Amino acid sequence: FYVEGGLVREETDFPDNMVALSRTSSGFAHCPNYLLAVGTCAQDSIARFNPFSDDAFSPFRDGDRRKYGLSLSGGGDVLTYFFSGDMEKENGVYASNALDKVNFRGNVRAAVRENLALNVGTSYTSSDFSQPSNDNSVLSPILNGMFGAALFDHTSRDDAYYAFAPEVTAEDFFATQKIERFVGSLNSNWQPKSWLSVNATAGLDLYSLRDGQILRPNVAPIAATWVNGWAEESRGTNYNWTANGAL
Repeated sequence: FYVEGGLVREETDFPDNMVALSRTSSGFAHCPNYLLAVGTCAQDSIARFNPFSDDAFSPFRDGDRRKYGLSLSGGGDVLTYFFSGDMEKENGVYASNALDKVNFRGNVRAAVRENLALNVGTSYTSSDFSQPSNDNSVLSPILNGMFGAALFDHTSRDDAYYAFAPEVTAEDFFATQKIERFVGSLNSNWQPKSWLSVNATAGLDLYSLRDGQILRPNVAPIAATWVNGWAEESRGTNYNWTANGAL
C-alpha cells in the first residue's frame, strides 16, 4: 500500500503588461508610439501591471495531487497471483483543470495439470480529464492576460484582461477527454510429449475514447453561434483481437 500527495502551482514568471502615458491636466492619457511620432503627445510615464502575479486577478490557483495504490501477491506451486490497483486525483492550476484516473491489474498463473499451465492477465484503465483552452485561442487565459491593460486602478477582473476574464476562459470554456481501456490475455503452455510443446496466446485490447468541448451560453458573444454556447463530443471505440500459437 502506498500514498502520494503534493501541491500543483504555476511557477512561470510572466512579463508585466506596460503602457506609455502622457501627463494631462486631468491625470494621464494613453500615448502610443504612433501619436508620439507625430507629436500629438509626449510619453512621460510608464504604467505596468501583471494580472498573473496578483492574487485578486490571477486565473491560477493552487492545485493538489493525490495518488493511492494497493497490491497483493502470493500463491504456491500450483497457483500464483498478483493484483494491484491505484487511484489518482489531481486538481490543476485552473478551475476547469482536473484529472480522475484509476488503474487495475491482475495476473494469475495456474498449473492445471502436470503438463498444462495457464496464464491469465488483465488490466483496466479509466481516465477523466478536463482542461481550458490554453494555446492559440481567443479564449486562452494566458493570451487574454498577456494582452491585458496596464492600468493604475482595476475595479474588476475584466479591466485587467484583453477581452475575457478568467471566469470565462478558465471556467466557462474547456475541453474534456474520457478514456476507458481494457486489456486481457490468455496464454496456455501444454506439453503432451517430452518432445512436443504447444503454446497458444489470445488477447483483446478494447479502447474507448470520448473527446468533448463545452462553452457555456452567454459568456463569449464573439459571434451569433457563440452566444448560445455548445457542448459537443466525439466518440470512438476500437477492438483489437490477437491470437497466435506455436509448436
